[in-house]
Amino acid sequence: VFSSDLSSGINAEYGGNNDLAPGCGGCYCWCGGCYCCERVKIVSWCEYGGRYLSGYSRGAHSYSSLYQAEKQCSTQSDCGGITYEPKSGHYTLRRGTNLRRSRSKEKSWKKCPYA
Repeated sequence: VFSSDLSSGINAEYGGNNDLAPGCGGCYCWCGGCYCCERVKIVSWCEYGGRYLSGYSRGAHSYSSLYQAEKQCSTQSDCGGITYEPKSGHYTLRRGTNLRRSRSKEKSWKKCPYA
């Protein structure tokens, strides 16, 4: 099996017992360089309309897109989920994990329990 390193145009051959195939997580090195790949954990998010999560996470906590907020929340240990604030139009990282009823039409996302 061959895989191409698109940035350098070098081909790497995979096949031995100690070699890593693409998608396996790790690096395969040879005299011309290395081919590396990461294992990516898939996270599913569940949406809850009319709900908010309490308290902001530490550091930067406001994002203009849900995608950016999800990506950042997945890397922060104190992030319990995301709440969209209609007044500001921003997605905010929240510490709380208990959903509360919103009077201002906020929406929240938490990692799905089955993910």
